[in-house]
Amino acid sequence: LDSFDVKLKERGGGGCVATASFYATGFLPTSIPLAPLVNVGFAWFPFASPGPRGEMLQNFRLRAIRGLLDQKLKA
Repeated sequence: LDSFDVKLKERGGGGCVATASFYATGFLPTSIPLAPLVNVGFAWFPFASPGPRGEMLQNFRLRAIRGLLDQKLKA
């Protein structure tokens, strides 16, 4: 029950800006039996969840920005 949301906002010049957010809806993965019921009890517990490749979204953003800057500086 993880959620990955991408919002696209139109920008001048024919481009767009994408805003992405990824979050998990439960502490335990739903592949564990009865996890949804246990997750209700953990609803108060703050946690961070890695994305599909095991990478936190902020780290992905920084890596992507670094790659874009490297490309621009080489050009």
